[in-house]
Amino acid sequence: MATVLYNKTTKEVVAGPFRQGYLVDGKPGVITQPFIELDLIETPEPDFDRKTQNLTSEWIVRIAKKTRTLTWTVIEKTMEEIELDEEADAESKNNEINPKILRQVIQFLLDAFTDTQVFEFAAFFPYFKYNEDYRKNNRIQFKGKLYKILKKHTSLKGENPLNNTINYSEILSK
Repeated sequence: MATVLYNKTTKEVVAGPFRQGYLVDGKPGVITQPFIELDLIETPEPDFDRKTQNLTSEWIVRIAKKTRTLTWTVIEKTMEEIELDEEADAESKNNEINPKILRQVIQFLLDAFTDTQVFEFAAFFPYFKYNEDYRKNNRIQFKGKLYKILKKHTSLKGENPLNNTINYSEILSK
């Protein structure tokens, strides 16, 4: 069992924990007043509901038993604490942005712009990729230019917006 050295005058742990007790040169060390060696008793954290309860811990020293025990207390949260936690959780969730959903929202909004309006937002359009499924009227970037998808298709190796006018049409600025 692990132990600690405890100062009875200051009520503080001054050394440890020691896995095999307080040793000096591999032998039990001499301990003088006001120090005492206490067995360290660590109890596991109890189950509790984080939404409705708080958990506190405290070390209890029993000089007569020569023990220092970790004790736990589960305390019911007040309604105010529960509401504050819920507000903090909601605020945290409100600050999280799912990049995939954000891209979908941006794409949805950009789809509402006409071809002549999209140039201010060119950086938001995805880059052309081979073996990609494209839908009619979507827009993509390729070699610094914007293109509109003319019909639903899967892009093939060797065919890109520069050499495939059946599937792609360059969007010209104003």
